Amino acid sequence: MSLARKHLLGWASREALNETSIRMFHCIAACSRLYTQWALGSVFEDDAEFCDEVQSNRLVFDVAKAAIVTIAAINVIAEMTGEAQKNDAAKLVSSSSHILVKSLLKRLQTISGVKALAEEPTTTKVVGSGAASSSS
Repeated sequence: MSLARKHLLGWASREALNETSIRMFHCIAACSRLYTQWALGSVFEDDAEFCDEVQSNRLVFDVAKAAIVTIAAINVIAEMTGEAQKNDAAKLVSSSSHILVKSLLKRLQTISGVKALAEEPTTTKVVGSGAASSSS
């Protein structure tokens, strides 16, 4: 846990990751909205010209989101106590259990007393290959 405190909670670029991820999310959403409003096709993600870029950006965003959730989980486990810890652990279990690694999820479940929703395997599409891989 001391390494997590040092490298994740003490990471100097932690706030930049949060801010950049938020900007990236809004940019992806705005592009998709404009694509729909201008009636350029059925779905932005399916456009042959933009498909790879959209998938790459979504993958980067998903990885950033996973990092942010992991940092939040470590913060709850290592830095919080009492009712605030229990409440924040419950929020993470109920909203982000599909993102968390099993060891963090189990620790948060123990703290909160909340069980995660049924786990479903995630599917990750490999950018540009058209192939999907499944993991749990």
